Amino acid sequence: MGLPAVADWKNDHVAESDANKSKGRLALQFSVLSYPTIWILGLASAANYVTRYAINSWGPLYLQEARGFDEVASGTMLMISTLAGIVGSVGYGWISDKWFGARRPPANLIFGVCEIIGLVLIFFGPANMPTLITGMILFGLGLAGLVASLGGLFAVDICPKRATGAAMGVIGIFSYIGAALQENISGALLDQHSHMVGADRVYDFEPAIWFWLGSSVVSLVLAATLWRAKLRD
Repeated sequence: MGLPAVADWKNDHVAESDANKSKGRLALQFSVLSYPTIWILGLASAANYVTRYAINSWGPLYLQEARGFDEVASGTMLMISTLAGIVGSVGYGWISDKWFGARRPPANLIFGVCEIIGLVLIFFGPANMPTLITGMILFGLGLAGLVASLGGLFAVDICPKRATGAAMGVIGIFSYIGAALQENISGALLDQHSHMVGADRVYDFEPAIWFWLGSSVVSLVLAATLWRAKLRD
């Protein structure tokens, strides 16, 4: 239709270095593996995915066994977290763009702290419904924002435009490796720290909880090390 490129229309250009201009597309895509920021971001996303899939997979069991909810009530709690995540995904982009000039690290810190506070309320807060619902909302908000950022948006910001697909692919590999490791580690921890009482299995969730919570803290710390990461050149 003869319309200008969005970057031209918004005057939103980041200069590409001569070195990147001279590279072919395939070589430039593979070059993302030489970016330390991508490796750190990948590890941060992997740790974040540990917590994400831990709550999705084991959250219902925890709510039923440790909190006394039935299947419907535990599913409702996770639905609350998911609905909060929709707000978190949209809110992350708006906050990081409008408040911080498209800088992701400050928003990562805010949403990471929000997620961790939510987890603390869920696992260690008073055993009442308002506290648990508040924890689920904070967790959902924080987690979804970080998934949007660490899972791709931040990688797009710090890589050359012609290599953004490769960068997101690398982050995706890290993320789902983290999710797969979580399933095996969490399952092993819960299996090792459970015992039979008559015909019922009783779970000690504490080791798994510290693994899940610790993964969120590791993700937050790794993301914070990229505070001065530069936009793509």
